[in-house]
Amino acid sequence: MIIYHKLKVIVLGIVYLTPLWATCPISLTSPVVSPAPMTLGSEGTTSFVLSDISDRPIPLDNEEGLPSCVLTVDLNAVELKNHDLSLISPDISDYFTLSYDDVTHEVIFTQNIDIPADLNISVNIPVDVTEESTSENPLNGFEVTVANEDMSASEYTSTVEVSDPDYRPILTVYGGVVYGQATHQFSFDTLVRDLAVGGTYQPGEPLEITIPKNKSITLNYDVELTTFKGLSVQNNLWDFDNSDPFDYSITYNGSQMPNAQSRFALTGSMTVEEGEVGKFILETTIKSTTGGDSNIDNNSDRDTLQKRL
Repeated sequence: MIIYHKLKVIVLGIVYLTPLWATCPISLTSPVVSPAPMTLGSEGTTSFVLSDISDRPIPLDNEEGLPSCVLTVDLNAVELKNHDLSLISPDISDYFTLSYDDVTHEVIFTQNIDIPADLNISVNIPVDVTEESTSENPLNGFEVTVANEDMSASEYTSTVEVSDPDYRPILTVYGGVVYGQATHQFSFDTLVRDLAVGGTYQPGEPLEITIPKNKSITLNYDVELTTFKGLSVQNNLWDFDNSDPFDYSITYNGSQMPNAQSRFALTGSMTVEEGEVGKFILETTIKSTTGGDSNIDNNSDRDTLQKRL
């Protein structure tokens, strides 16, 4: 899946500051979105540098008594995090009063004091990614447009290549050989790895793993488990669901998958009747396309539980 997120920054001049300037003499440079790429449901930061390019102070009011500079940051496919203006770089409020439009997702900077000629300030806006683009552009990134009163513009684009992830589960059972009639305890873990180079997790459709149920087996999940058999596990990043009559479901709840892998572990019990022998195949399967998975050929892994006399 290709995702393309765009950020537009528009600088609007209200009136002439002097006969030499047709617009508010403010420039925006060094646009950055981090991380890049950003994916649906994730968090990030958009930033740019704001500078006075007139070599002279910019007075608060123009000839009509209105603020000389009003900057509108139009966010596309992203929103101001929690709609909270206090999260934006605090230094900018020394020169501008901030407001936010919840409908249009515009952050408006209204000048509130004379701006010094040497102004050079970084502006960081934390954002939540809320939409997917339908663009067929093979690059994922953002676009910043700086426009003046006569609508001439310069554009800055930062892009990175995006790969669809290829997730594979690796299942390992511990205590899988049991003897005699009893209720026996066992445990297992599943390591989920992204085999694609540069694969990007897609939280819009969370990665889901299913395990078929069996009447003689009961599984238990400890969401607070952090270490299992000497290995780190991230049980808090997986949601365990026992409600389906046929399958257990384990769903990833993170916005990204750090290091392109995550591990979870479960414990279980297996009831063996008198004289019962044989094997039971325990299987974990990644549900097709979830998490952006692009390859169904390696979506399952199996291990064996053996019942012996």
